[in-house]
Amino acid sequence: MRKRIVAFLTAVMALALCACGKQGNAADSGPQLQLTVTENGDAFTQLEDSEIRSVFNNGICFQGVENVVVSLDGKQLPLEDAIRQGLLDPETLRYFCSRDAKNGFCVQSQTSYHGLNNETFHYPDYSLLLVEDLLEAPDGEQYPVTYLAVYNHLGETSVISDFVDPATGLSVTREDWGVDFSVETDGDALKVTCTQKGGMAAGTLKIVDCMILDAEKNPIQISSADSIHLDLGDGYSLKMNDTTEIRIPLAGELPEEGCYLSLGIQDVFTDIHPLIEKYHAYQRYEIPLP
Repeated sequence: MRKRIVAFLTAVMALALCACGKQGNAADSGPQLQLTVTENGDAFTQLEDSEIRSVFNNGICFQGVENVVVSLDGKQLPLEDAIRQGLLDPETLRYFCSRDAKNGFCVQSQTSYHGLNNETFHYPDYSLLLVEDLLEAPDGEQYPVTYLAVYNHLGETSVISDFVDPATGLSVTREDWGVDFSVETDGDALKVTCTQKGGMAAGTLKIVDCMILDAEKNPIQISSADSIHLDLGDGYSLKMNDTTEIRIPLAGELPEEGCYLSLGIQDVFTDIHPLIEKYHAYQRYEIPLP
């Protein structure tokens, strides 16, 4: 009996040593993700072209770093090119980074925002934020979200808590306030009609700021003051379950076609249910101009 126990323990120890040896060999071979960066605190690159979005639909970002180069099978190329060429995707990156965390080449952490899991892998020379998850919108629809950020290991980057639907250009986690807008020109002003019905507003809705955006949705300064914001005075409260018409004066001519009126709306309330987390009390709406 004792011989059997000794033989069993000997076999277990042999297997353990074998496993340690394999792990040691994996660690000795270096990290799975062979990535180099050049630190530059002022550098910021956001890539959202169609080839990038076909892999990371929320785009990729380099912040505080530049010249981000990956080595794959002995070949070095810019990380964005490797993604465009289909050599790297979220699954492969997660595999590489998870293996590196297991073997001590990086430290893994994760946090969740609006149900989106943000995984961060902290390497000695940079940090990598990876998102590959499903986002459930308030209407029950689910959206796959993928995103990648490489940033300075001593700095920080923005976490992902939302997804903009490419078809509409709107956030899918937008609060349902039951509002619908139309706008028309009225001499030297814009006539805005807002219909509010139903929705889940916690209080009273109020237009607190507005801007004119060009076709690329960049703000245009057409106000008399040195500001991109049009004069709204104290703002306009919307009639709930009713229609509200407001007139916004313009201090200059509207540019070419394809522009937008961007309205900032605040939900004004005194209390909210304690179980409601991360409620968006302020949202922007972009309405095409005629």
